[in-house]
This record gives sequence, C-alpha cells and structure tokens, in this order.
Amino acid sequence: MFQNTSVVRIDLHCHSHASNRPSLWLMQRIGCPESFTPPEQVRETAMQRGMDFVTITDHNTIDGVDRIAHHDNVIIGNEITTYFPDGVKIHVVCLGITRDQFEEIQQIRENIFDLVKYLNKQDIVHFCAHPLHKVNGRLTWDHFEKCILLFKRFEILNGTRLRRMNQAVQMVLAALNPTILDQLAKKHGIDPVGERPLIKFVTAGSDDHSGLFLGTCYTEVEATTRTKEGVLEAIRQGKTHACGDTDGCLTLSHQINSIAYQYYRSKISSESQEILTVLGHIFQHRGFKKEKSTKRFRKTWKKLFSYFRKPKGTGIHLYDEIREVLSNNKALKSLFQEGFINREEYNRNVFHFTSDVLDEMIMQICRKPKSLPYFLVFAPALLASYFMSTKNLHDEKDLIFAAEHWLGIKHEPKVAWFTDSYLNMDGVSKTCCKFLQAAKQRGKHLTMIISTSEMIDAQEHLVNFSPVHTFPIPGYEQLSLGLPSILKVMKYVEDEEFDSIVVSTPGPLGLLGLILGKLMHIPVHGIYHTDLPRIALQISDDPIFGQLASMLTKLFYQHVDSVFAPSRWYLHDIFNLGISVEQTRLLERWIDPEFFSPSKRCESYWGAPQPVKLLFVGRISKDKNLNLLIQTYQALFQQYDNFIFYIVGDGPNFETMRMKTSKWDRFMMTGAKFGEDLAKAYASSDIFVFPGLLDTFGNVVIEAQASGLPCVVMNEGGPQELIQPGVTGFTAKSEKGFIQAVGKLLEDEELRKRMSQQARLHVEKRFTEERIFNTFWRNITHSDSQSGKKNEFPVEDESQSAIPIIPAFID
Repeated sequence: MFQNTSVVRIDLHCHSHASNRPSLWLMQRIGCPESFTPPEQVRETAMQRGMDFVTITDHNTIDGVDRIAHHDNVIIGNEITTYFPDGVKIHVVCLGITRDQFEEIQQIRENIFDLVKYLNKQDIVHFCAHPLHKVNGRLTWDHFEKCILLFKRFEILNGTRLRRMNQAVQMVLAALNPTILDQLAKKHGIDPVGERPLIKFVTAGSDDHSGLFLGTCYTEVEATTRTKEGVLEAIRQGKTHACGDTDGCLTLSHQINSIAYQYYRSKISSESQEILTVLGHIFQHRGFKKEKSTKRFRKTWKKLFSYFRKPKGTGIHLYDEIREVLSNNKALKSLFQEGFINREEYNRNVFHFTSDVLDEMIMQICRKPKSLPYFLVFAPALLASYFMSTKNLHDEKDLIFAAEHWLGIKHEPKVAWFTDSYLNMDGVSKTCCKFLQAAKQRGKHLTMIISTSEMIDAQEHLVNFSPVHTFPIPGYEQLSLGLPSILKVMKYVEDEEFDSIVVSTPGPLGLLGLILGKLMHIPVHGIYHTDLPRIALQISDDPIFGQLASMLTKLFYQHVDSVFAPSRWYLHDIFNLGISVEQTRLLERWIDPEFFSPSKRCESYWGAPQPVKLLFVGRISKDKNLNLLIQTYQALFQQYDNFIFYIVGDGPNFETMRMKTSKWDRFMMTGAKFGEDLAKAYASSDIFVFPGLLDTFGNVVIEAQASGLPCVVMNEGGPQELIQPGVTGFTAKSEKGFIQAVGKLLEDEELRKRMSQQARLHVEKRFTEERIFNTFWRNITHSDSQSGKKNEFPVEDESQSAIPIIPAFID
C-alpha cells in the first residue's frame, strides 16, 4: 500500500448500448448490437457491486459515457480499435479524454504507431486491452512482442478471456529483464516506451457487454484523492492492482445469451410470456441479487408453476417439455431464491439449467421423433453461445502456448480418451483398460471418459457421464451406446485443460470427443478398432447399410489428426478412406505374460483326460465367421477321433449356435470365461483356432500364444500379423486351407510342441507393454505426433531365424 492514499475500485473495461458494431459474425448477420445496457444502468450496477468510480469504454465512441459524464465519479473512457501496418487489430483503452482528443484519435487510429505517439505526447492514460486476444484472428506472438515495447500499461485480467490467458500475460510481463527488452527492441526496431520500460503497470476489467458481469473484474487504484483527477493520476503512475476472476467460456457464453435474449424478447409470441419472464430473470439478472420481495417472488413463481404444470393442448409441443423442466430444475430455482449470488454461482446455475433443458430435449426427441422440428429450432439456440464462445476463446490457445514456451513452463501432458465401449469384453474395452492401467503405473495423466448407466466402481482417471439416452447396437442388441450431456462433457474437457484427445469409436461419445477437440484446438487421435463397414454389411446383408457405414466411418476418421491402426492390413483400409500415410500410425497391443502362461495348464481342467483340445475364444456373433468353425468341426469329425472342440464366449448368436450343435458330442459351448478361469482354459488346451476375417487386431491370438498354443488364422484382417507363419502357427488362404492346417497340427504332436514353445517366446519378445505404451504415448503427446513423421513398430527379420521353417500359408 502507498502511504496517504485511498483505495478505490473501478471496472476499467465495460460497454453500453453505444457499442453497436459487433465483432461476432452471427451477431453481425442478424443485425444485433454488442450491448443493450443503458449507460445509467452501467453506472448503477457497477456501484451496486462496490465500484467507487465508473467508466464506459465503448468501441470507438464516447456517446454512451457522455450521457453519465455529469456524475462526479464517472471517467470518460473509450476502447479504440487500431491496426498494425499488416492489418492486425489491437484494442487500446483510453481514459480521461476530451471530445477534441477523441476526434483527433479517430483520425489517427488506423496506425498503431501514430496512435501511441499521440497518446504519449498528450499524456493520455491508456492501456493495451486483452493483449493476447486475436481481435480479427490474425494476432501473432511477434505482434504481442511489439505491444510490450509500445505500451506501459496492460490489462492482465479480462473478464471474458480464459484464466490461463490472463495468467500468461501477467507472467510474461513480470519476467521481463533488460536483456530481453534489448533483444526485442533490436528485433522489431522499436524503442521501448517510458523512462523505466521494464516496469509495466496492470489493470483489470470485466469487458462486460450485457450488464451481467459489471464489476466482477476490476482495478483497485491507490489514489491520493478520491477525485477523477486523483484516480487518473494514480493509474498513470501504476498504483493499481488487478482484482476479481473470470469463468472464461461461461462468462462469454452467458453474455451472448443475455444479448440474444434482449434482442429477441419483443419477437417471442405471447403464448410464451411466462418462459420469457423466466429468461428475463436469468439474462437480465441485475447486481447478482436474488429476488428481494418474497411476496412478489412467490406470486410470480406461483403463476409460472401453475402455467408450467398445466401444459395446454394434447399434441406434441416442445414448450410443454420445457415448462416441465423449468418447474423442477434446481439450478433455475436457485436463481429465484432470496439473497446474494456471486459470479461463480450464477454462471454455474445458468449453465446447469441450460444443460438440463438441452438434455431433456435430446431425451424427448429420442422418445418422440415427431418432436424433431422443435428440437432443430431450440437446440441450436441453446448450443450456439457455448460453441461460439468455446471456439472464440480456444482459437487463441497457440498464443497461450507461445507465452508458456517463452516462459519455459512445462507440464505433464494430459490426455482424454473417449470410448463408447469400456465395460464390454471386446477388444476395444480390453485395449482401453490396458492403456489406462499402464498410464496409472507410469504416472501419466490419462483420463478415460465413458457414458454408461451401469453401476461401476469408482476408479481414478475413469470418468462416467450418465447417458441422457442409450441406443442399442444393431446386431448386438444386448449392448448399447450412451449419449451423455453434451454441455457437461464440454465443460469438463475445458476445465481439465487436456492437451490431447483419443477417440476409440465413431459412436456418440467418440463423435463428441472429436467435435470438442476441433472446438478447443486439441489434437485428436483416432483408433481404428473396428472394421465397421464390413461388419455392418455382414450383419445386415444390406449393401446400402454397408455403404452408409463406410461413408460415416470415412467422415469420422478424415477429421482426426492421426489414425492408429492395429495392423498393417487395416492401414490400407485407412488409406482408402483418404487418410494420408503421414497421418497413420501402427498401434499393437500387449498382454500380461505372467497372467497368460503355460504354467497354468491343468490336465483335469476340462474334466477327465481327453484327446487334443481345440479352442476358440471370442464373441459368438456373425462377424467372427462362425460358419467356418462349424465346417472345421464337421470335416475333422469325419477324419479324426482324437480331438474335442471348446467354444468359449458369448454373443448375439450364442443360442442359435448352441441349438445347432447341441447333439455334437465333441463340440462344447462353455459360454464366456474371465480372469483366471480364462487363463486356465487357454493353458489347458492344445490348439487355438480363429477363423475371423474382420478383426482389426485379435487380442485372443496373443493370449493364446502366450499360453503356449499354436494358432491357426485366416490370411485376412489383423490376426495374421500376430503370428509367425510356420513357426508359431499357420495362416490359411482359404476355408479348405484352414481345415487342413488344423488337421496338420492334430496329426503331428512334435510340431504342436515346437510351435507351442515358439509361440510363447514370440509373445515375450514382441508384445511388450513398455515398448508399445511408450511409443503410443510419445506419438499422442509430443510434437512429433503432429509433424507427419510415421512411427511404425519394427518387425523382426524372421528369415534369419534358426528355427526350421515349414510352409506358412496353407491353401
């Protein structure tokens, strides 16, 4: 504190209805001004919120502030738009100017160097507003460096910018030293401003355009006298402190909503006046004071509840649904309760209210498709402000990163992994679980984001958003996809400040992850887990459905930054989607070699001592080429009597297959097995057969080899790449070849033993957790992953092996 001073508060950046030229494209298109707030209301609201002095800094006009200039505590202000020679816009706030000075400024503001020279010559108090904000989308780090040289005062706390951006500006200014300033001056050919150019002064302002957030960010000024002149002189001398805080996207979103409400309130039909009344309480919330008059509040609320609870008409009407949500919404009710509400609570309650309304709309449209026209009208209106604000603020993240790089700030990367499949026993779920566990063990910041209505145990780094609605998967009706609350997931991702996003599936959650990544400029990495086009065609037997699946898959993966394929076979599919080679990566999997091990073999596991045991493990579904399993059994049954076939798994075709094979003595369907029971089932078998053609990888093939089983697979899809043909198993080119390969292993016990040993060694050598996880993590968190450099896992040169090679492919 300075001696003999008086601390006064002033919001140094706010607007009135005189700011009538919006910068947002949508507002320009509909002819909506940036603000509807009358100047007198700006003053009254600011003073209610503890401001001692008031200014209005409208864009390139002082008409608004002139209307209240007769008050002793009002300082004339103006936010000037100026330009670098290359057309990049900068906003500069001037304080205490006269009408003549304003007119002169308007003549020279087209050139920032002329403007700054004039302001300094006239000794006008001014500061660079939101220095890292891309006013017209073109600001670069070089322009900010020039601003450091040109300005003495900076707004380090702006109510509509991201907290991280405000902090970045503050830290950069605090880190300046003579060497840095000298380097910048030489680099840009600009002499630093002021006698003590290293010392920068700070200000803060709400940048309010709606009247909602006036005074939530403000400047404390230590003035020698509580007069306009005293305040201006204290700001000039840097006797200032930035105070308050911001909620970033929420603050900007709710300002946009408020302005939109004020613009449209006269255009909404009379039948919706009650809803209009509610919106008025929300988006013209004066002073963050809740309703004071209990009697008037109860009367109004009773009328609203009466209207909401008695929807008019019997037809489908989205207003009825909205009224029902309003009547039961806790967040909305809190806005009407008596007492004081702060900025943070206001933003939180309005956000939850809006999110709840949108969720209800989505739920109703899923239940009543006839409501779609109403949904298409209202849903975009609810989402627009949040999406626009998020996009607007995150467009500037490159400058935040530049500032943090300049400061030498480093942090551990944070990754969000979106998956529509986590609790299922499929390859996608297993992969997600493995990578989450591996990340935890290494102290990596990986968060798995899922959406399920099933009860799950609380786990660190596993976040479940309850679905607004669930959809059964065609062909797998026992499984479902969850659609979570769009806005709540968006807010979570923004709050956590993730550096990368991984999307496992092109379902509702994966699509939401992709959209949020694009909105927030977060790199998105897709994993091609499932061959959806071919599976859709096989399940439906409908070429049109298959083509639709192919089109949607292509649309999804074309918009990610890189695509990971589990096998080289499917890299070609990705190339056919129009994805460049530079965007693709190979992502293998691993298993725990201690868990899946020959040591768990138990001769009595399957009952009494038996002949050679053939094993299949997988989902019992049409896409697993089950007919070939049946053909294999039937063909072998005619030739051999020394085998028994075990089918382990469950799925949509389980009952059909069980009924078809129920009378076959040596064909046993066990259902699904898990954990130790599954590991023993592998180890206690002799040959693993897997006829699938559509698997992008095939975890079960690795599990089988780790358990010491030679494998027979087809030469299509991912499983063929997991074995060493002729060393750890066979790859068949045809159904006949598949049957012959199994027969060959049945006949030759020595071959089975040799392949069993090599299968185990092969898995231990190639499918290691350390190598696979570290490579994947490096690809998704380092700049190399965005550079186009392809990183494939090495494949050993098997031609140099001393192991005797027998024909690998069987026709």
